[in-house]
Parts: sequence; C-alpha cells; structure tokens
Amino acid sequence: MDEIFQRKPIRSKPSTFRVKSWTHSIEAYCLEAGQLMQCILQNRRLMGGPYRWFLTINFEDVMEPALIRPRWKTACDNLRDNGLVAIWVREPSKTNKVHHHLLVKSNMTREELSRIVERSMPSRKTMRWHKMIKPVKNGWRLAFYITKAKLSGVLKGQYMEDYYARKRLLFRSNLGIKKFGTIGGFWEKSKKEIWQEIVADEKRIAEAMEQQDIRRFVKHIHELLGETVSKKEIERSIGLRSGDASMLAHIEQLALTDESHDYWASAKE
Repeated sequence: MDEIFQRKPIRSKPSTFRVKSWTHSIEAYCLEAGQLMQCILQNRRLMGGPYRWFLTINFEDVMEPALIRPRWKTACDNLRDNGLVAIWVREPSKTNKVHHHLLVKSNMTREELSRIVERSMPSRKTMRWHKMIKPVKNGWRLAFYITKAKLSGVLKGQYMEDYYARKRLLFRSNLGIKKFGTIGGFWEKSKKEIWQEIVADEKRIAEAMEQQDIRRFVKHIHELLGETVSKKEIERSIGLRSGDASMLAHIEQLALTDESHDYWASAKE
C-alpha cells in the first residue's frame, strides 16, 4: 500500500489567506498544532487541575486508512461507554503504521484505566496492538509533545529552533482520517470558546506591554527574582492581571516606597 505520511513535506506554500490544515505544509501544521496545544493547556486551567494519565495506543499492523478510521471510532465509542474522558492525537510512523496519544482527563487509577482499555480495544487475535500508560508529570511539555507544536529552547547546552522538527510527520492529504478528536466531555467549554479566550488574553498581554510603567515593573520583578523566572513568563503573568486593581495598587505602592532610588527613571526598557 502507499505510504500514509509525507516523506518530504513542503515547508510553506504561497497563500493569500491563513491556511488551516494539518497536511498542507510544515508551516500550516505548526499553526494548527500550536492552536491545539494552547487549547489543551487552557482547558487544563479551566479544569482547575492537571490531566491524570498519558496513554498511547499503537496499531502494530500496517492498515489502509479505510480500516484505521472505523476501527479507531469503534475503540473510542467503547472507551467513552466505559467512562473514559480524553483527547487523542493521531500520528503516523516511518514504518507506515499509526499510533494514538491520549491525554486522560478522567480521575481513575492506572489499573482502572488499563482495564477500560483492554475492554474497549479489539481482541489481539483479530488486530495487533499495544498500550503504554504513564502518569502526567509535565502537562505543559506533554501538550507540545503530542501535538508536535513548535518548541524552541536549549537542549544539552545547544539552542534548538524547533525541538520536534525531526519527530514531526505529516499525513498525506485526502486520506479521510482525522488528526485529533475527543472522547466524552473533554473540553470544559467548546474548543471555539476556549480559543477565543486565548486570543483575548494575548491581546490583553500585548496591550499591557505597550505601557511604559508596566514594562518597567516587569523588569523590576525580573531582577527582584534574581532572573530565575523568564522575563516572558513575568510579562504574561502581569499582562493578564494588568487590569486588576490590586496589581495597579501594588505598582503604585512600590513607586511610593522607593523614593530614595527612582528605578522608574533608571530602568532601561
């Protein structure tokens, strides 16, 4: 059968409009992955607690897309009926197989989750598959991993512009299979509403950082913490609270109690 993934995906394609597609190009994939990653993290904040388990289900046989779709749908229906609530993201492998990463929202033990999966998946006599269950230790990093969203940072002393570039595989277009989906009531609100909240938050942060006093306050906090917290994190935290009366009062109080050293004037922007 033909390969279900793109061996040499195009980095970007000229387009008048923002392309919404997991298969159009690497650039379009990263846009979709970034949005889904942010929605997963925002949903976690709305939950008021972490995701509990990271579950991966691998199909061990090479299958036509026409078989992948109904078999996974049946599995998801069974998982839902057995009480599982999760989001899943589908990935191809270089061996032309597929696996599904699931972030489990349900509050259950490892043993309970394992039993549910075993009851929900088809017999291994009819289809070969295996599972992996791990506790979620870093939900932020895991949201990047399962979506393969673009992540920049330092690894072993070396800066990497796109940490998951080598692991990111794009499905071929027009296979008729979805990239991701949910099982049960995963989203605290509709995904559209969650994304609108994210856009509004980003606008609030950007507008706050246009104000000179807030930029100087961010610098002051950054230095006060000994630069142990990234400036970007502080900007986001303060930017989101920039309209709070308590935050404004705190900024004014700092200015009043530091008359001997006018850091507002001396701080470099």
